[in-house]
Amino acid sequence: MIFALNEENKKVKANTLGETAICQFCKSPLITTKNLSSILYWHHKSAYTNYDKWYNSVSEWQFEWISNFPIEWQEVIILNDNDMHIANIKLPNNVILKFQDEKLTSEEIKKREEFFKNLIWIFNSTYLGIFDFSIINQKILNDSFYLQINPFGKIKTNKSWDFKKYLINISKPLFIDLLHRIIYIKNVYVDNGNLSLKNDKFNLYRVYSEKNKYENLVLEIIILTKHDFLKKYHHSK
Repeated sequence: MIFALNEENKKVKANTLGETAICQFCKSPLITTKNLSSILYWHHKSAYTNYDKWYNSVSEWQFEWISNFPIEWQEVIILNDNDMHIANIKLPNNVILKFQDEKLTSEEIKKREEFFKNLIWIFNSTYLGIFDFSIINQKILNDSFYLQINPFGKIKTNKSWDFKKYLINISKPLFIDLLHRIIYIKNVYVDNGNLSLKNDKFNLYRVYSEKNKYENLVLEIIILTKHDFLKKYHHSK
């Protein structure tokens, strides 16, 4: 965790190794430690605590993103239907920003969307290997890019995640951090061989394996910078 509660019940960041404080979620003792990126964060002294199972250790990528927002917006406890979880960022308009670099199942995605309700996803493409596949066609219409993606991953690494099959299950706004740019996935289309977008025919290639014919996915995306994203949500009142 980035924040803990001090003796005055105020949110504080970890400053030096060995500091102690209280977890704002479960009220258990915390102590400062370092992760692999040498980021100081708060860690439960005991494994036998009722901590938020949805909240993992803060990565360098999450820490950098979360730190762009005011402290009072960071790591906010959300109570809903007698359950509670920690939101990475809660904006003044009650929108939740979820910075995700852990792999999730379809059921885990659904549970988080149902709980946080007014949720926006931001996925880390570098860690999850989301775009380790080939773009085999693209077209620009108005302000949107339409990208046809090959459903077979070209690059397989230990970090790869077959994210493509989860795309159509995500119902909340989805942004993907590509480090040098952010893409907003506006729509996801499944090609049935006769897909037409905005009355402008999008020439699609069919993709085959030795045994099966697979459906293609077409993504309608908006490209923006990190500065654009932060400017937009820093002014979400």
